[in-house]
Amino acid sequence: MHRDGSANAVDTSVVSAAQGAALQVWVENTPYGDAEVMVFNPLLGERPFCYCSFHYRAGYTDADSVHRAAERAAVELGAEVPVRFVARFEC
Repeated sequence: MHRDGSANAVDTSVVSAAQGAALQVWVENTPYGDAEVMVFNPLLGERPFCYCSFHYRAGYTDADSVHRAAERAAVELGAEVPVRFVARFEC
């Protein structure tokens, strides 16, 4: 228990603000038309990871809807507008 009587020993608002400042978010497009929202926090010393994927499938989705869905997800995670899109040449 924290000395002020609260159950949290860490001020999570400070931790979230510190992590949010370092968080990098972008979208990687694959050769197959998929879009993957990537997240990286250099303060953690880990590699970037794919937070979520949006898949292109002819007859079900189109390139624009995949692009817009990935862009919205990236912005929700803290990406700056305009969102950075990167072409990935390997899957």
